[in-house]
Amino acid sequence: MKRTWKPTPAARRLIVLLQQLHLALPPDHAVVTLVDRLSCSETAPLVSEIARELGLSSRQLQRRFLAAVGVPPKRFVRVLRFARVWQLATMSSPETWAEIAAANGYSDQAHMVREFRAFGAEPPTHLFTPDWYDTTELSRVSGPAKGVRFVQDKVRKPMR
Repeated sequence: MKRTWKPTPAARRLIVLLQQLHLALPPDHAVVTLVDRLSCSETAPLVSEIARELGLSSRQLQRRFLAAVGVPPKRFVRVLRFARVWQLATMSSPETWAEIAAANGYSDQAHMVREFRAFGAEPPTHLFTPDWYDTTELSRVSGPAKGVRFVQDKVRKPMR
């Protein structure tokens, strides 16, 4: 009796992916460089400067970036900045929203609020209220994770 190997569903998916591997494009080093520079920089460098360093036209680098990443470089920077502000806001209550806006490259607090709305969120003062911070405080944790909050962990308030 001859034994036949029947692949599991996961093995079948892996086989299909491996068969398609030859169709994958090699990494675009110019795009990788631009993503790294935009991600690691406090202030977004000009695409034209990076393109010049790479020996490309600004428009060519923008087209290649859009094809590889799915959004233009300017929108990519906006998303990174918004994500940084969101992370800061969830980690601790800000002294003032204007300070967070200025520290993250927004021209003023109103500019930051417009970005929140553009990304489909409520203004930060509506989202990150004192009650939100009170209910997400993880005050019972000690050690290296102290001060880390999770939305799922709620501090119980004493009954009156």
